[in-house]
Amino acid sequence: MESKAYVRVSASLSKPLRELGRALRPGLRVGEGVVTSVEASGYTLSVEVEVHGSVSESVVELLRRLEEELGRVGADVVNVEVEELRAVLRFDEPVPPDLPSRVCSIPEVLNASLREGRVLRVLMKPMTVTEVEAGIPDRVITVIRSSVRRLPRPKPKLRAGRMRKTVFLEDPTMVAVELGWVKELPDGMWAYTPPYVGLLRALEELFVHELEALGFSPISTPGGDAARPCLGLWRFLEGMLYELGSLPVKLYQPPRWAPNPSRRDLTLRNPPELLILDAAYLGDERQASEVGEELLEAVLGLLDRKLDVEWRVSEEPSMSRVEVYLPYTGPRDRADWKPVAMLHRPDAGVAGEFNIRVEECREIWAGCMRVDLTATAFAFLSQKGFNPDSWPEGVRGRLRKGYKVPKSILWPPGGVGDA
Repeated sequence: MESKAYVRVSASLSKPLRELGRALRPGLRVGEGVVTSVEASGYTLSVEVEVHGSVSESVVELLRRLEEELGRVGADVVNVEVEELRAVLRFDEPVPPDLPSRVCSIPEVLNASLREGRVLRVLMKPMTVTEVEAGIPDRVITVIRSSVRRLPRPKPKLRAGRMRKTVFLEDPTMVAVELGWVKELPDGMWAYTPPYVGLLRALEELFVHELEALGFSPISTPGGDAARPCLGLWRFLEGMLYELGSLPVKLYQPPRWAPNPSRRDLTLRNPPELLILDAAYLGDERQASEVGEELLEAVLGLLDRKLDVEWRVSEEPSMSRVEVYLPYTGPRDRADWKPVAMLHRPDAGVAGEFNIRVEECREIWAGCMRVDLTATAFAFLSQKGFNPDSWPEGVRGRLRKGYKVPKSILWPPGGVGDA
C-alpha cells in the first residue's frame, strides 16, 4: 500500500516578505516531504508540501527552514496555521466499499471517499501546529492502515448466463486471415475489411442504442486514454457545478480507436489498437447506484438476447467485469474468457478529483463503463463463427448489404473472400 499526504501551512509575518531565498523554494526537501509551492503576499506566506512519510517530521523541518528564511530578512512569525491536511492511500487490492464511512468515524477525519475501489482520499479536520508536531496526522494514517488489514476481504461473486451449444471451435484470428476479413500489415497493425467492419458497426449500434434508451447523450472529446476509462468525459465534466434537480447526468463518448496498453501478442484477441466506448454518469448516491445497476443489466441483456453469447460477470468491490467464453481455448471450466466490458462502481472520489460539484453542497457520485468493441467482436466470432447467415437476427439485421472482401488475384490466402 502506498500513502502520501498534502499539507498547506500559512504564516502571518511581522513585515512583508518581498523576496524568497533558496532556503524556501519549490522542490526543497523537508523531512520526508517536498515543497510544491511557495506564495508570498504582503504579510502572509503560504507553503504547500507533499509528504511521503511522516507529516510531523516534515512540518517541523519546514518551520525550521521558515525561521532561517525569516531570520535572513529580519522578519518574525506572528502566527502559523495548518490550513489543510489531506491524505491519499492507494491499496494493492480493492477494499470494502464501506471503508470511507468507517474512516469518517475517526475523530480527526472530516471526510473520506473511495475511488476505483482502492484509492482512499481523506480530508482531516483543521489542526494546530502543536497537534501536527505531536504526530496526530501520522497516527490517523496508521489507524487507517491497521483497520484495513483487519477488514474481511469478500470474495468476488460470479454470475453466469445460460450455456450455449458450441458449434465453432477454431481460432478466429486464423480464420479471419484466411477469409480476408483482416489483413496483417508490416508494422504489426491490423487492417479490418468490410465484413469485419460491418460487425464492429453493428455492435456499436447495438450498444449505443442501449445507452440512449437509458437516457445517455453523446459527447465527443479529443483524444482518449485506453488505460483509464472515461477520462475524456471526466475532463469535459471537470469544474462543473450542478443543481440537485438536474441530476442524474448521463453521457457517453462514441466509439474511438485508442492504443492497447496491455498488448502481448499479434492476434486479434489482443490487437495493438482497441475500439472503445465509454459512458459516465453523475448523481446522488441513490441515483448513481440505480444507473449503475441499469447499465449492467442492459449490457448483460444485449449479450444474452441480441448477441446470443455465453457470458459471465465477476462482481468485485470496485467493479463488475463482464467476460465472454472463448470455446477454442478449451472446456468452460479451464477455458479463457475474454473481458468485453468493465463497469466501475459509483463513488464520490472521481467527482472530488475533477472538482465536479452540486450547488446545494451535497455529495455527488460518479460511475463509468467501458465497452471494448474489438474484444466483443472477437468473442462473438469465437462462438458464432464467420457465416453471417447463421448469426442471431439482432446482429444479422444490422449488417450492411454489399460489405464484401475486396479480393485480388493473390489475396486473401484462403482463396475466397466470403464466409
